[in-house]
Amino acid sequence: MEARQLRYFITVAETLSFSEAARRHCLSQSALSQQIRALEDELHIPLFTRNTHQVVLTEGGQLLLQYARTTINSFDDCLARINDLNALQCGNLNIGLTASHEYFIRETGIEFLKSYKNIKTTVCYSTIDNLMQKLRAHELDLVFSVMPSGNIDGLDYEYLLDYKLCAIMRSSHPLACRNSLSFDDIRSQMLVLPENDVRDNNALQRLIGVNTGQLNICATINDINAILNLVQDTDIISILTPQSIIGHSHLKAVDVTELSTPVKSYVFFANDSYRKVAALKLLQIFKDIAVPKAKMLLSLS
Repeated sequence: MEARQLRYFITVAETLSFSEAARRHCLSQSALSQQIRALEDELHIPLFTRNTHQVVLTEGGQLLLQYARTTINSFDDCLARINDLNALQCGNLNIGLTASHEYFIRETGIEFLKSYKNIKTTVCYSTIDNLMQKLRAHELDLVFSVMPSGNIDGLDYEYLLDYKLCAIMRSSHPLACRNSLSFDDIRSQMLVLPENDVRDNNALQRLIGVNTGQLNICATINDINAILNLVQDTDIISILTPQSIIGHSHLKAVDVTELSTPVKSYVFFANDSYRKVAALKLLQIFKDIAVPKAKMLLSLS
């Protein structure tokens, strides 16, 4: 029994498709089928029932799937440890971010890439729920996010920093000359907001939840750049971090009284996975660079 055979088996079991599993592993369907048959011959039990219409796991296949996943996770953890022993001269680091963290991770990422040039780094921007799902599935090594509103079982987390939310509008907007706004000021304005599970914190959720019927929410979008482009071209307002408009000279961030409570940011790990040295190095750089900058920005606001 080989690790690659278990990987092929897991993919077939999850997709219930030999053709899709072969595509994902860049194999011909016949080559993948041959590996599954070799595994069945070694175990002396069929793992799938097949016909022209469907693929179904047998009882033996269902049992193997439980252990195969555990085995492959342990095998991957072992490989990660070995890569770490090579003084970070090889390996992969998969980072998850909500869009509001892009500004704070920017300098951290640049410093990390300069220091560890041989680490292949992948960054995934997504919704909070999707990031946590990927973290639990070991598809990500760590996630920078606000606290999820739902279940956090299986996750370890550490508080990192605070940041704030503001009303974002174009500089020519009638309200752009104000130093601060209240809910009453934006009640009649057209608003574009991030989708529910992209929104930054409970304060915004409470503002939207309590006053939804009184707010003129014209759109919800899950892409921050799309929101900024819409705001820049219209008199529509959004609620985002002031850092999100860096590089957008025609946009302005204005404080909102009801959103004065800072947003708390955390780093998350899956509590049943090995923490790569590369992930811990990145986190330390984040604490050295991003955390002091966030404190400075809040003190100036």
